[in-house]
Amino acid sequence: MHHTTAVIALAAYFLILAGIVWHTRKSADHKQQGFIIGGRKVGFLGTAFSQLTSLSDGTGLTIGIMLAAAMGFGFWWGIFGAMVGYAILASQAGRIREMAGRRNYVTLSDFLRDRCGARTERLSAVMIAIMAFFALAGQIHISGVIFGKLMGVEAFWGILLVAGVVGAYLWIGGYMTIIRTDLLQGVIIVSLAALALIFGTYPDWSEIETQFVTFPPDMAWGLFLFHIPVLYAYFDTWQRLFSAKSPQTARRSTLAAIVLHAILWGGICMFGITAAQYGSGGRPDELAYSVLTSDQVWPVVGAALGVCLFALIMSSLDSRAYTVASTLTSNILRIDPDAQRETFMKIVRISVAVMFALIAGIAIFIEDIVRYMINIASTFALIAPVQFAAVYYAPRNTKLYDWMICGVLIGGCAVWGGMFAADMFQGFLMNVVPIAAVAALILLALAVDRFYPQGEIQPEVDLS
Repeated sequence: MHHTTAVIALAAYFLILAGIVWHTRKSADHKQQGFIIGGRKVGFLGTAFSQLTSLSDGTGLTIGIMLAAAMGFGFWWGIFGAMVGYAILASQAGRIREMAGRRNYVTLSDFLRDRCGARTERLSAVMIAIMAFFALAGQIHISGVIFGKLMGVEAFWGILLVAGVVGAYLWIGGYMTIIRTDLLQGVIIVSLAALALIFGTYPDWSEIETQFVTFPPDMAWGLFLFHIPVLYAYFDTWQRLFSAKSPQTARRSTLAAIVLHAILWGGICMFGITAAQYGSGGRPDELAYSVLTSDQVWPVVGAALGVCLFALIMSSLDSRAYTVASTLTSNILRIDPDAQRETFMKIVRISVAVMFALIAGIAIFIEDIVRYMINIASTFALIAPVQFAAVYYAPRNTKLYDWMICGVLIGGCAVWGGMFAADMFQGFLMNVVPIAAVAALILLALAVDRFYPQGEIQPEVDLS
């Protein structure tokens, strides 16, 4: 009964996605700016829910369920850190959208080119592409494994099916398909996460307080500090700000995303705590499967949770893949999305097809998914201090500053690589070390540029 209900629910979900793709394909502006950046007219709901779903991926699901099952309500230290990261981004969202409208940013690397220099643009594009590529492989792996378990087939076929479905609708619909499917997936995710919060299995309040307040300080600070830059730096979220209808829309939607994020991750926390009571498996797919197929869970509820898990996993697959393809096309191959729109769309589509073929192959061979995804997540935040400084600071010596920022990013990657090789990432607090190193180097670069100006002066962007 569980199997049949799950098949029907997932089939209905995929049919709805197909309908959204078809409608987007038929829309009048699909062949214009809508394919590329949504015409910079995405409204409040689309921007808010797509910000949420751009961060709701296999990484979060994997880490969230595992940590909640192991840590209980101590996991809320990470949720609070993420909310602080969102709050910082919300304080800058209007300014970021204003600059994007004036300077026509499509990718985060466009922003960094304008604020730091061409070398920083290319280096950041390569970093983003590599990091996102391997993160996509992890997402495809976990979604394929869960799908295979629900459908009773090998994980291999689940991985190929998920990669094929997401790749196909991204090929057809482009950026507006991402926004519209994100809205659907966001509503599903938040609704069922709210139900998990309401109907989850709660211990006594004293036990909740004990789990949170007496949580080991190094783990608590590690979770809190790690999630601030990870949430702030996500390039998918910045692209949502670029496509918002106005600076006010960007700011308000980011504030709304804070609330949506608390509901979502609170629900994941309760799902992990509840899952730990149903099964002894340590992997997130085993914990999830034990809940979805338990005799204590109604088949309809289990099927709904299955759809929610898929929406959660798949919601950022499309946006992350599109971001990588558009970054490579715009910032590496130097194809102007305005002047060479048809060429841009063609290369993005080809890049998406090749990318999903490659990541499906990598996903099949991943073994330790939890450690894999934690290490990948920590790399995303390396650019966070550069992004934060670039929002407010326009360099005086553009050539020197560009070289210095490249050195900062390379230095941060070197610290991360050295720690990874030495197997030093044993806790979340250690994952903050490379980010702190980048922040320290950024302060040095700012001081050098400020007190020893030479060469060309770059004017501040007028935001009055």
